[in-house]
Amino acid sequence: MLDVYLGTEGVLTGSSRLSQETREKAAVLERRQEAERRQRDLTRKREVLEARITALRKEFEVEQEESATVGAEEIASEKFVADSREAMARSRRADQNEEVASTKKQHRSQDGKNTKR
Repeated sequence: MLDVYLGTEGVLTGSSRLSQETREKAAVLERRQEAERRQRDLTRKREVLEARITALRKEFEVEQEESATVGAEEIASEKFVADSREAMARSRRADQNEEVASTKKQHRSQDGKNTKR
């Protein structure tokens, strides 16, 4: 003889009891499957989140490298411009010194010609 079922619907026996137990087992199975589905969803969401974080980190690294490269290029460009300006200034001073020397030679040469007369 099978035990009676005592539940919210009262005392059940026979096929009513078996039917109630089947419904309860189905409900337990359904809750377990729902919990597993939610866990799979959370796992997928975590994977997507981690992939996004990884992509954002890579994007940030690329921008950081580009920024460093641009910064280095700007520094090199500024140094080149400064060096060029300095070289032009030296060249101008040299040209001026040559002009002054040439003018002095001309004056000496003319002075020598004037004194010989």
